[in-house]
Amino acid sequence: EEKEQLCDYKSHLNGLSKRAKTIIQLKPRNPTHPLKANLLVQAVCDYKQMEITVNKGDEYILLNNSQPKKWKVVTTSGNEALVPSVCFIVPPSNKEALDAISRLESSHQTIVNMWHQLHTNMQSLLPWLCLHRDMQQVRSWTLLM
Repeated sequence: EEKEQLCDYKSHLNGLSKRAKTIIQLKPRNPTHPLKANLLVQAVCDYKQMEITVNKGDEYILLNNSQPKKWKVVTTSGNEALVPSVCFIVPPSNKEALDAISRLESSHQTIVNMWHQLHTNMQSLLPWLCLHRDMQQVRSWTLLM
């Protein structure tokens, strides 16, 4: 039964692993989490202003997220502008989600290894217990001469 539960848990982990690869990042949307490096963002709508034209589906580099409503982005051609942040998503993959699933998988593997070790120990212990019981039985016999 425990082995079945471990297998079920592994199948849940596999599903979570697939889903973790599609989770978008939300921290770049929070100005209290400043960017450590330039980040690739994807436009979800068309937006036009004098300095820049944003086209849905195109990728841009996020330079500054310090304002919650406007982000400083740069195009592949090098044009920089402040654009409403709602025009962009930070595409998957989310490092935190991938790290979490990695830790879960590692924990699962540790549990499986421990279960195998305990199972092996129990298998070797049972014959010894039977032998011990039989020896106790033999010792309890009284021999008549």
